[in-house]
This record gives sequence, C-alpha cells and structure tokens, in this order.
Amino acid sequence: MSDLVAAAPNQSTVATAPFPGLRPFAKRDHKYFFGREDQTFALYRLLRTNHFIAVVGSSGSGKSSIVRAGLLPLLEQENGESGRKVWQYAAMRPGRAPIDRLAIGLAKVLGDRDEFFAARRDRIAALLFASSHGLSDALQYVAPDPETQLVVLVDQFEELFRYMSAGAQINTRFEMSQRREEAINFIQLLLAATRSHDSRIRVVITMRSDFIGDCARFQGLPEAVSSAQFLVPSLSRDQREEAIRGPIEMSGATISSELVERLINDSSEELDQLPILQHCLARLWMRAGTVAGEAADGCAGSEPPTRHLTEQDYRDIGGLSGAISGHAEEIFSSLPGREKIVEQVFRALAEIDSEGRAVRRARSLGQLIGESGASRDDVCAVLDQFRADECSFLVPPLSSSLTANLPDDTIVDVGHEALLRRWTRVSGDPEATGERGDKREIGWLRQELRDGERYRFLHSCVDPQSLNESRLSDDQARRYWGWWNKWHPNAAWSARYGGRYEEVERLVRASYAASGRSRNLRNVTYAGIGVALILLAVGSTALYRASETFKHVALSTRNLSSAVLDSFNAGQTSLQSATKYRDIVKDLYDRFDDLPNTAQVSQLKTSWLLTSSDLNVALDDKAAARRDASKAEETTRPYLEKSPDDKGWLRLRYGALFRLGDLDLEDSVVYDGTGTVVARNQEPIAAALANYQESERIAAKLLEFDVTNPTSINPESIDHLAQQRFELAFALNKTGEALQVKRDFAGATSKFKRALEYATMIQGASRMEWKLQAAATQIKIGRVQRDFADIDGALQSYSDAIGREELLFLAYSHDKILRSNLASSYEDRAALYRTKKSYDLALQEFAKAGQILTALNEEDPRNMRILDGLARIYAKAGAVEQDKAVLQDLPLDMVIVQFRKEVSVREKIAQRRAGDQAFQDRLLQSQDKLKRVELAAAGAAKEVSKSLETK
Repeated sequence: MSDLVAAAPNQSTVATAPFPGLRPFAKRDHKYFFGREDQTFALYRLLRTNHFIAVVGSSGSGKSSIVRAGLLPLLEQENGESGRKVWQYAAMRPGRAPIDRLAIGLAKVLGDRDEFFAARRDRIAALLFASSHGLSDALQYVAPDPETQLVVLVDQFEELFRYMSAGAQINTRFEMSQRREEAINFIQLLLAATRSHDSRIRVVITMRSDFIGDCARFQGLPEAVSSAQFLVPSLSRDQREEAIRGPIEMSGATISSELVERLINDSSEELDQLPILQHCLARLWMRAGTVAGEAADGCAGSEPPTRHLTEQDYRDIGGLSGAISGHAEEIFSSLPGREKIVEQVFRALAEIDSEGRAVRRARSLGQLIGESGASRDDVCAVLDQFRADECSFLVPPLSSSLTANLPDDTIVDVGHEALLRRWTRVSGDPEATGERGDKREIGWLRQELRDGERYRFLHSCVDPQSLNESRLSDDQARRYWGWWNKWHPNAAWSARYGGRYEEVERLVRASYAASGRSRNLRNVTYAGIGVALILLAVGSTALYRASETFKHVALSTRNLSSAVLDSFNAGQTSLQSATKYRDIVKDLYDRFDDLPNTAQVSQLKTSWLLTSSDLNVALDDKAAARRDASKAEETTRPYLEKSPDDKGWLRLRYGALFRLGDLDLEDSVVYDGTGTVVARNQEPIAAALANYQESERIAAKLLEFDVTNPTSINPESIDHLAQQRFELAFALNKTGEALQVKRDFAGATSKFKRALEYATMIQGASRMEWKLQAAATQIKIGRVQRDFADIDGALQSYSDAIGREELLFLAYSHDKILRSNLASSYEDRAALYRTKKSYDLALQEFAKAGQILTALNEEDPRNMRILDGLARIYAKAGAVEQDKAVLQDLPLDMVIVQFRKEVSVREKIAQRRAGDQAFQDRLLQSQDKLKRVELAAAGAAKEVSKSLETK
C-alpha cells in the first residue's frame, strides 16, 4: 500500500489557522496533521490483525487526533486505491446515553440527511437494546457488503466510567443501577462483536491512561484492553519540530528557527503538552497575521508580506505556560456585564470527579441555558466567543454555525480538559481553602462542588428516604438563606443535585422564618423550668406532690439536657453555661426528693441520673458522673429483686452498668507529667469488665425475651429486634474493649466477632447508629490486630469497615454521623499506613478525612469538635510529611504547608473559645512546632546555597 499523499502546499497566506487549538485534530484537519506518520501506520497494522484495539495515553497525548486525523483518513485512502469500500467507520462518544449514541453513530455511516435516517437509527437502537449481539445484528443496516470491515470508534471511552459513577448526575439508587446496567450492556455489545476472528467488526477505543484501572469493573474488558493496546508515544524533538513547521509551511507562512527551538524546549515537560502547543501555535498564527496585516497597510499596491512567526509574538501571547489563561482572560474581558454567565456556563460544562480530577460535562444547548439561569441571547453571545475557531475553547466550532442558529439539542462541550486545568478562574489556586480570611480564589469548579454539596444537604432534608432531619437548625437556616439569595439556584440547576427544587426552596424560606421564632421558643422552655421552680419555692403543696407535674418536668428537662449536652460537645455552649444549667436542673430534681417514690417516679429519676451522668462526663466532673451512675444502679436493684424480668428496669440497669464500666476503664489509666498514658491499674479494669459483662447479660436477656415473645414487637418492621441486637452488640463491644486493655487479645477478638454477628443483622435498620455498628465493630477488631502488631490484618479489617461505610455513604451522603465516622476511619487507616512507612497512602487517607471534616465545618462552623478534628488531621499529615522528608531527603515545604493549616484552624478555635485554656495551649504548641520546622527549612536552604556557592 502506498504512503499517505500530502496535499500540495498553498503558497498564499491563509487567514484560518492550520492548528486546531485545544480541540483534537479532526478528519478534516488531516492535511495539517504532521509528526505522527510512523505511529499512524503502526496503529493501522494493529487494526489489520486485531478486532479490539485500545488507544491509551495521558491527557493531551494525542489519542483522538491520531485516530481521527491519522487512522481514519488512511482507511479512506485505502478505499480510494481499492476502488471499493474496504472500510466503513462509525464514530461516537459514550456521553450520558452510550447505547443511543452508538445507534446514532452507526446510523450515520450511510448518511444523516436522507429521509430514512430516523427509521434506520431507531431500528439499530432496538437491536442494540435487545441483545448483546445487537452490534453484529446491526451490520445489515450499516455495512451490508460482506467484504466491508466496520470500524467502530468509541472516543473518550472514560466517559462511560463517569456516566455510571456516583459523582455523575444521579438522583436515586435506582437510576444508579440503571446506568450501571446500560454501561455493562454497552461493553458487552462491543466485546461480543469482536470476540470471533471471522467478525467484520473492529472496535477502537481511546481512553486516558489514568482510567485504565476502572476497566476492572467490567467482566472481560481488562482482557480485551490488554490484548491489543496502543500506548500513544510522546513526540520526539524531531517529530515535534515537524508538527510545528509542517502546517505553517503547508499554509505558505514561515517561522523563525529560534522560536521553533523555544517551543520544543518549553513543551517537552508540559502536562497536556500537545493541545497546549497547538493552542499556542494557533495564537501565534493569529498574532503574526495581525503584524503582517499592519505591515501590509503601509505598502499599498505591493505584494502582501508573508506571515512570519517570531519570538516576539511568543512573548506577546504569554508563552506556552500563559497562552491559554491569557487568551481566556481576553475573551472574558470582552464580555462586560456577562461575567457571571461565563462562570455559570463553565460550571455547567465541567465538574470535579470522585478522584478529584477536573473533567468535562457535555450539555445540550437547551440544558446549558436552563442550568445557567440566563437568557438564550446572553448564553449564545458567551458561547460564540468561546467557540471561535481561533481558540476552540468550546465545541462545536463557531464556523459550523452561530450559536443562536443551533437547535437546543446540540451538544456543547469543552474543547479539551487542559483549559480546565490552565485557566485560573476555573481551576483556582490549589492551595486556597475557601475559608474566611483566605483571599485566594478556589476556582469555579471547586465552588460548584461546594454549592452542589450545599444543595444535596438541603435535598436530603426533604427526601423522605433520608435519615436527615427535615428541618434546619437556626444557624443553618441563616447560613443557607444567605447562600440561597447570593447564588439564586434554579430548578434546572437543582436537577443536577437531586431536584425537588420547590420543596427545598420552601424548606429554606420556612427555616429562615422559623429561626427568628426559635429563640423565643427556647426562652419559653427555660421560663417553664423557672415557673416550676417558683411554684415549688412558694410551697404549692398540690403541685409539689403531683407526680404528673414531676413527669412533665422530668421529660422536659431530660430532652433539654440532651440538647445542652450536644451543644456543649459541639463547642456551641460554653463550659460556664453548661455547668450553670446542670446545677439549676439538679436543684430542681432535689426539690422533688419528698415525692413518694412510686415505680414511675423512680424510673423518671433514674433516667435523669443517667442523663446527668453523661452531662458530668462531658463537663469533666468524673466524681459527679460516678455518683449519678452509681445511684442509678443502686435504685434499680430493689425493683429487679421483686420483678427480675421488668424490661424498663433492666434497661435502666443496663445503662447504669456500662456508664460505670466506662468510668472504671478511664480510672485505670496512669498518665505521666506530659499527659501520656504510661500504665494501667488492674483493679479498675477488673471492675469495668464486671460491669460490662453484667450489662452484656442483661442485653442478652432482653433480646431473648423479645425473640420468645414476638407479640411484643412488630415482626414486619425493618427495625424488628434492631434495638435489642444493637444493645447486645454494644455490650459485647464494651466487654471486648476491657479485655483488650487487659491485653487479652484472643478474648477481645472473640467478643468483637460475636458483636459483629449481631451488628451485621441490623445493617438494614432505620437508624444510622444501628447501620454503622458493624463497621464500628470491624474497626475494633482492627485495633486489636494493631495492638498485636498484625498491621496487615488491621489494614484489612479497617478496609472492610470503610467499605461498609462508603457503601452507606453512596445512599446517605449527607448524614453527619456517617460522615464523621468515615473521616475517623480514614484517619485511623492513615496511621496504619504510616506505621508501614507507606507515606503517600497515609497522606491520601488524611486528605479524604480532611475533605469530609471541611465540608462538615462549612455546614456547622460553630462546632468546635469538628474544627479540633480538622486541626488534628493537619497535624498528623504534617508529621507524615516530616517522616517522608527525612526518609527521602526531601525539602520541608509540604510539612510547613500542613502545619500552617493546623495553626490556621487552631487560631479559629482559640478565638471562639478564648476562655478555654486547653485550646489556647494547643495553639501555642502548634505555633511552636511550625516555627521549629520553618527554622529547620531555612537552615537547610542556607546550607544548600552555601554548597552551590562553593561549587
């Protein structure tokens, strides 16, 4: 077969750039496609001998270009030389409807302008959806000649993985399942059509190399991809020079040798080097044309000067590194009054995937207009500028038609993801946090991610299947009201994150209105307690001795106490206020001492004692906590002696015993002067073990009672026996913890495994606390393995637990308990990786934990516990970076980055909790640590500088 014949050079100076800019080369650009001839023929030979070819390479390596502008024209040339259709080809991208798009691509093989196109497309689609052999069955409508080979090009194959991922626009688990099923069917169509050596179908896919691991999600795909893989090579210096000079000389222009050398040197190590180089050359072409045009104005009547590309042109456009961002900024500045629409368009056309990568998100023109919330005229005006042929930032190119003339179903897409990484307005500063006081821009895509998370949370509050509260706290109501009025979301945009726009809007408005009333409601609650105290003080005998009144007060104060406890633990109530509240309520209960101790009154008092014990533990008053729990336990004894099977008293005794066990276990710890645990006292451990074992016995008895008396509960409920199984698993875990402290690792593991059996039974129950018990138990097993120095076993247990939590996260991505637990699990797994010196894996885990805690903090900025956890994550990540730097002889830059983040968070905490000395001390310690590292880094830099001067 003869070599590809190049078109004859055009000696005239053409206005249209012979470079595609950011978009890949298309078949129509073939004559300008230089530097890949040998690679094109290598790919052609692979196609001749294989039926499934995977063209793989990094982003911007030229995968699509070599197929569309190299291979396909070569096939057409063979057709022309043979005088018959040796090859037919269908090209498509999976997008968000892979099988429908395949049907359209196949139907277009015979043309898309004939009257039978729609019927042909529908008939092919029916075959594809009907059977895994649908692609072979469709040959009769696409390539009926038995001598013709059909090449099916699936460009941007990685879109299929994004289509079925949880990060895509998926509103329900049913839709997620549907997408996965269609993705599987699509791949089976391709594999079935290429399985036989006699098949007339050949499939060529192009795929980014960082997605190759995703192939393992589909049976048979890894084998197919591995069997005939074409890894797109980087261009050599000579090939890059040919790719630069060839199109310019083909167009009758010239380029200085100095500029060619500069372009080759500057592009050699660039990520996305080829699209960036092509865009830079297109800009140089236009710049040189402007200069040539100005020169022509000064020599009227003479031959117009030849377009000549120079180093000065290169400097004028900002060089290779700044050409894209500079060009995008020029277009942005040319749209005064429409800046917000530009932002909305790019936020709609791209997203950050689950791996943190900026990826394209193609939209139809109608969808794009809807999501942006702007008028059609305004969106079209913006698109026209970014679709211009000289930039190709968006496709289809402007030369095809003005946007206003395009139908609403036209697909609009980003020309290349390099734009998303290179334009700073889109990508932002990678070090920016988005927190108040940080003036650096986080970029449009990260802002979209945050706004999407905000809406998903609001959506979860109105979703009847979610476990989140169907209301907002006062603080949330005020923050979300401010965000809603600043961002002005619309129904089309909200569909991207779950929909239910009208319900969400009502929630935000109603919560904001209610937040103004809730403070009054709290005041009324406190006033109610005050009234009760006043009435008691004046000696109203009837009220004083009325058990019904006591019941009312007991229930009210218990609920309010739980709220105060949650608020204090979150850092939203001061130590002084919480202590004052505890003392007021204790005084209130003390005034009921003379009330006759009926069983009902005694149970209410005992229940309050357990709540009071929890309050005292939080307030670090261990003596008061033990006094309350002990009194509660003593109160249960005489009643259980009379009625040993009374479920109410058994539950109260169960609660008192495990609280006492917790206090015993805490009392066993011996600290040194720095607060480090140095030993354990055995006597308190034995007491804790006895209390836990008794609570375990009670929990088992309560479960057995309900199993043998099924009429006492609803067997049809999803929560059938869930409470009882949870309590037994909880008690078994407590016993296991005591055995672990006692260094009885075998006994602890045995208890944890029994707990896991019961916890696994309640994974489908309604309460998140129950759903998470199995994962929590597996983590306890992992901790035993860690203490026993079985790090690999511990990692496996943690990974199993995290797998459970991540599955729950797919369905309940806004549940705060779940997210907090998942962050903690990532943090613990990071510590295990650090032990193995797998520092990069440890840092990945810390990054995941930090991302979750950052989102939680954004939703609840007053929660000091979240902020403290975030500071701890940064401190640990800094320590890992330090270990890594020492081991690999690296600079301390990344250590400083992490420690600075820690200090920033601790400064916030110290400001908000100015009266808490512990937080002030932690801030001072973190600042001192940062200074030491910065001094060490400065010293190392000086040593390097001296060494270089000496040399």
